[in-house]
Amino acid sequence: MLCLRREEIVGCGGICLYHEMPSPDNLNGKCAYLMNIYTRPQFRGHGIGNRIVRWLVEQARQRHISKIYLETSNKGRPLYQTIGFADMKDMMKLSREK
Repeated sequence: MLCLRREEIVGCGGICLYHEMPSPDNLNGKCAYLMNIYTRPQFRGHGIGNRIVRWLVEQARQRHISKIYLETSNKGRPLYQTIGFADMKDMMKLSREK
């Protein structure tokens, strides 16, 4: 998604839709991963990022996706928390090959 102001790109965001094996917390296996959410510095603080994220979430919900997640920096965390995102626990990442 691109957010424009007078034909100038001021923000953007993407969504990756995919399936995983169904589980108790995600019965249909549908997932949405929000990524590359960005607002140009001079346009921050005007709700652009909020509108982008809410639009992406709505796209996922229209597809009956309830597992919606993203990664964030500490600076972006308050924005996502106001929308309803919460920190995930019990996650691990393989950092190198063994």
